Amino acid sequence: MYGCPYGSYKHDTEKELALLNEKQRNLVCGYFKESYDVLNININTLDMSKVA
Repeated sequence: MYGCPYGSYKHDTEKELALLNEKQRNLVCGYFKESYDVLNININTLDMSKVA
């Protein structure tokens, strides 16, 4: 699944989130919100134009 937090140590999560459209990204971010919080992945400040 794109945006899975388990690849966060390689920054794959940010790269994968950049591949999603806004609606998909919102769904995934809602699903993994607690995991992102624990791993300090701030989904509100991700600049998708720089990640892609």
